Amino acid sequence: MDSASTIRIYPESIWRYNLGLFEQQLELAAEVDALLTNADYYGVLSTPDTSGRVLIKAELRAKMELLGDLVVGTGKRGVIHVYRKTDHQALLVAAAQAVPDAIQKLTRAGMR
Repeated sequence: MDSASTIRIYPESIWRYNLGLFEQQLELAAEVDALLTNADYYGVLSTPDTSGRVLIKAELRAKMELLGDLVVGTGKRGVIHVYRKTDHQALLVAAAQAVPDAIQKLTRAGMR
């Protein structure tokens, strides 16, 4: 699954950290510009509603073909990643296949 099929929702503190990082990435200026152009257009400052939901801008939902679709949000390093339910199922299948090798390598690295 590529990152183009995933929506990332950042807490303000992490987004501000990223903005500071972007200023230091002179060799990645084109990539930073592309990301910020998308973030400026599709991003929105919002807070969770009383049910804990975060709104996703209608234009982004349409681009990602999430209109009327079920979505799943998962947390990774303080960021919420939003997937179509079918994409999330594929992610779970791939993760389940990788787990035995991951456990073996991480155990050798000191995981308990």
